[in-house]
Amino acid sequence: MPRRLHQGGLASYEPETLACFLAALEHTRPGDVLDVGANIGLYAALAAARSRRRVYAFEPAPRIADTAQAIVRDNGLGVEVVRLALSNHSGTAALRISPVVDTANTLTPESRPQLGRVLVRVETLSHWRERAGAAPSIVKIDTEGTEPDVVAGAFEVLRRFRPWIFCEVRPEHGVEERLMALLEPFGYCWYHLSGEPPYPLRALIVGRGSAPGQRMWLFAPEPVPERVWHTAREWYRALGRPAPRL
Repeated sequence: MPRRLHQGGLASYEPETLACFLAALEHTRPGDVLDVGANIGLYAALAAARSRRRVYAFEPAPRIADTAQAIVRDNGLGVEVVRLALSNHSGTAALRISPVVDTANTLTPESRPQLGRVLVRVETLSHWRERAGAAPSIVKIDTEGTEPDVVAGAFEVLRRFRPWIFCEVRPEHGVEERLMALLEPFGYCWYHLSGEPPYPLRALIVGRGSAPGQRMWLFAPEPVPERVWHTAREWYRALGRPAPRL
């Protein structure tokens, strides 16, 4: 992630999601921002820089969490880095470290090559929220295949706070079907963040066929108002195109 941001700026990393995330900071009700699977904390940093909300960045990989903490400290940002993996249970789990990219570390037991494993603490979002006294309004989830587990551990949060959720949907492990089954009882609407806003309301959550950079979705507790899409479109155009690589 740092290399991509250095080469192409914000426009080179999920510009559709960044634009909608920045719009959500302006239009959603007051509340806290949770960056789950934060990596170096890009979304958390933007939330802290662009709002007065309390911001939490969840990153279980020790070295990456150290980098996120250094970015927060060096830039004077109001972000609390939480060294914790969120899932549908509490305890410990093995985080598989990718030898290819730092954004591919995962808790999923799969056969992809791995650099090693790190034992990390795991907790449900609902239990963590109760301990922290947080009131989530915006939640970003990018956990490389365990997004449904994060949602399953957040039922009390969905029921009580109804946050906007920005979520990666990978075309594997039955992620699409599980997310729909988990979110439908709460009346959530879903939008695929691909191309320039606005985005149509979708009947199904589908990850298959999406390019790696086009896998982010918005799960909203009600239909998204036009004013939000207008702001998202302005942010999308302001981000511009990725700078050419040198």
